[in-house]
Amino acid sequence: MALDCVLQDVPVARKQNPPGWLRKVFDQLHDDPGSNWGLGEYAEFASISPSHLIHEFKAYFGERLFETRNRLRVERFLSGGETAAELGFYDQAHLARETRRRLGTSPQSAVLYKPSGWLAGEN
Repeated sequence: MALDCVLQDVPVARKQNPPGWLRKVFDQLHDDPGSNWGLGEYAEFASISPSHLIHEFKAYFGERLFETRNRLRVERFLSGGETAAELGFYDQAHLARETRRRLGTSPQSAVLYKPSGWLAGEN
């Protein structure tokens, strides 16, 4: 089963070098993908309007903010150490739906068949 490139395939961004406020949001998202912050909380964290945050996040990072959050959650789950609940999934079904959407397979299959080093892009 070829899972080696699925999570690493992030859409291409249109802009380079995000502004500091946007990098701050991305770092917060990356450091704590299990957070259940809403769009308003991320916008307030960056001191920017929610609509501007949505537009700029996609332009600089190539995917929507919550798509990034879910991708990071799935990556963290598959790398081990954190449960679905700790990562902010409502239940196992929520994790399973997101994993199937991203990888086309169940979380169990993804964990069993992932190549070594696949998250680090060593393949």
